[in-house]
Amino acid sequence: MDCTQNLSLGDPLEPVRKATAQMLHERDHSFSLPQPFYNDERLFQVDMQEIFHKEWLIAGMTCEIPAKGNFLTLQIGDNPIIVIRGAEGQIHAFHNVCRHRGSRLCVSEKGKVAKLVSDIEWAESAGLDTAWMPQVPNDFDCLTMVALMAAHTSRIELGTAVVPLQAQHPIALARQALSVHAVSAGRLALGVGPSHHWIVRDMLGIPYEKPAAYTRDYLEVLNAALAGPGDVDVENDTFTVHNPTVLAAAQPLPVLVAALGPVMLQIAGEHADGTVLWMADEKAIGEHIAPKITKAAADAGRPAPRVVAGIPVCLCANSEIDAAKERANRILAEAETSPNYQRLLDRGDARNVGDLCAAGDEDAILARFKKFADAGVTDLSVRLLPIGETRDELVASKYRTREVIGELAKAVK
Repeated sequence: MDCTQNLSLGDPLEPVRKATAQMLHERDHSFSLPQPFYNDERLFQVDMQEIFHKEWLIAGMTCEIPAKGNFLTLQIGDNPIIVIRGAEGQIHAFHNVCRHRGSRLCVSEKGKVAKLVSDIEWAESAGLDTAWMPQVPNDFDCLTMVALMAAHTSRIELGTAVVPLQAQHPIALARQALSVHAVSAGRLALGVGPSHHWIVRDMLGIPYEKPAAYTRDYLEVLNAALAGPGDVDVENDTFTVHNPTVLAAAQPLPVLVAALGPVMLQIAGEHADGTVLWMADEKAIGEHIAPKITKAAADAGRPAPRVVAGIPVCLCANSEIDAAKERANRILAEAETSPNYQRLLDRGDARNVGDLCAAGDEDAILARFKKFADAGVTDLSVRLLPIGETRDELVASKYRTREVIGELAKAVK
């Protein structure tokens, strides 16, 4: 027997609606509304239901959340709302409350800093060795964000992937890097690179000529400044520098260079501590990158270089692998427009960023990690790639993948 079939909770505001209608009908139109319309909580609830909950409302401007992960929060009556720009660049709005416990999910008014802090705190607690902060043209300054990450951690190495060289003088970059290195108690790994023509020339309006030669000259000044204290006296084809400095790194500050082609790999091996990669699969690393940079370092009398490879990772069922690869191509494919990345893809088996994605169950992801290690990769930088149709599914996918990454990291050490 269904004991609820005759049960009806009714509308608790029905008496208020009737009283409201009566007051409106009886009011003197030569005066303002009766006092309850201004200070009665019950009438306010009727207003919310009949007006604000049924009509479109302006939550904010799209320019307030220009980048992926940016958000803003607002309150509509008793309902906390969060508006966020998702991974595909589209804007979504959700109830800003946990559906299980009813607690507020995001307490900040707007921004993405809280998410960054949460992620780095998890990375350290999970035992990961390094966290790499990308430098995106329309986003935060990565070295400044590394300083913030340092304030919320105590052990994990913090790297930049990567700082474009053309945007500032090498003395200025050395000063900034040494400052962040000191703030982080010697945990900075400075990743730098000549970037791409569509960023340097098209966005910044800076000439993009002979990037390899420019990088070599830049590193000559940068390395001299990082080796302080003392005078930095360097004259080469690009820079004439005579700059005293009192700054010095209390702990070694590794410098890594984004290097894809033979000339850049030669420069990285001779003048840096390794390379930071994106869009490089196991074949490209094992047959092209690792041998060339290792030989260059050995010939220059330098230690074996670090090879940091960035790859997307998605924990999913085998039946979802194609969907994961398609999502990687949809979200991350802008990198494929660079001729440098296209030439690197030609050296491997991957045809796009989806092919680089380590997708599948735990065993499949671990097997892919080991292939990169066997190819000569010393550090894997993973980009979490959640999948799902709804926000709840995407969030759940992210946390499942993150948990597995923490366990797999222990297995490949």
